[in-house]
Amino acid sequence: RMDAAEHLEDLPAEILDALLSYLPAESCAALRSTSDGRAGCCLIDEAFLVRRLNKIIKQHNLESVLAYEREHRRVITSAMSRRTRRRRRRISCLPRVDYLLRLVFIFENGGDWGAVRPMILLAYHHGWLKVLPLMLSPIDVQEADTKATYLSRCEAVRQYSLFGHRLRQTANGWPCCPDLMLLEGLARELRPTRYSLRLRDSLTSAFKTSDPRDPVSTCCYSTTGRTFRELIIFRMQQWSDRRDTFQRPLWQEARVCVATTECTWTDDSLSLKERFTRAEALLKGDNVYGCRTVDVENHLTRTRLVIFAGDQVADRFAVHLRVTKNFSDSITLELLTTEATGIPSYRLKTLSDFEGTAPIVRQKMGKDGALFFGKPL
Repeated sequence: RMDAAEHLEDLPAEILDALLSYLPAESCAALRSTSDGRAGCCLIDEAFLVRRLNKIIKQHNLESVLAYEREHRRVITSAMSRRTRRRRRRISCLPRVDYLLRLVFIFENGGDWGAVRPMILLAYHHGWLKVLPLMLSPIDVQEADTKATYLSRCEAVRQYSLFGHRLRQTANGWPCCPDLMLLEGLARELRPTRYSLRLRDSLTSAFKTSDPRDPVSTCCYSTTGRTFRELIIFRMQQWSDRRDTFQRPLWQEARVCVATTECTWTDDSLSLKERFTRAEALLKGDNVYGCRTVDVENHLTRTRLVIFAGDQVADRFAVHLRVTKNFSDSITLELLTTEATGIPSYRLKTLSDFEGTAPIVRQKMGKDGALFFGKPL
């Protein structure tokens, strides 16, 4: 290895730069540790790794949702709560180059990072993240765990392990939403604890197929998602109203139900049959209003979120149609929005009260709005 490094020293600078751009993070680390010459410490430096990270982030179109600290800051553990100090290992003060090298390794071995963009955007719109882009730090690199543990996970869990610990809110040192704190299981090799998430290879459920990169997953309350990412998105929107219960006024809800209706099968009315049949089709089709869908189920219900807005960079808030089929064969439809109106939620009566949400829903649902909710939206 030393001989190979010495031969690299003789190459012209242009060729050497081109070769280094093709080296994976592990090889860059090995070359840096075995060569003191131009090919090692001189070229594989902070500037080289910053260019590498910027290229990766740009390739996956993550500029709007993910960034990283270029300056490695010392973490003062004395400022953390006792609970946090027990939960985390003491963070060592890595050299900046080592921190950047580890971050490059995480990105290069994490798979298709573009798949996390909708998840991060929806987390922001539901209040789990305060600002975008999400700024990654050495703490996040540590939370991704060791190389062996990181590589043993599927693609979706690798990516989530880098930032999943950010998706929580606390009050007086206690988690407001323990069911969303799945990192306790993910960072501990998915051990079956209260906060863990179990990945299943096969399920006796409506989800007949499972992608090994993003498998069918079940959380601690027996809610099963069609994929790991979809389960996370579902839990985020389900708990968004309770994410900061201790900090915000009771009248100011994080997410508002704009309209709701229930469809029940009956032999007495042709119009009610049509409503029920159309609602049932929303649960079965793959392309619902041309929008992204999220599917989960438990022992009693099957739920689909149709995401009208919130998963794109240009969206200012999230809008969902939540369709739930109950064990009694009734189907409930709810229109949900996180649009901030500045008006107390108990004064919001109709869809027209939401200036941004109304045109989105009307455009997506068309005639179905009048079919389900009894009047044009």
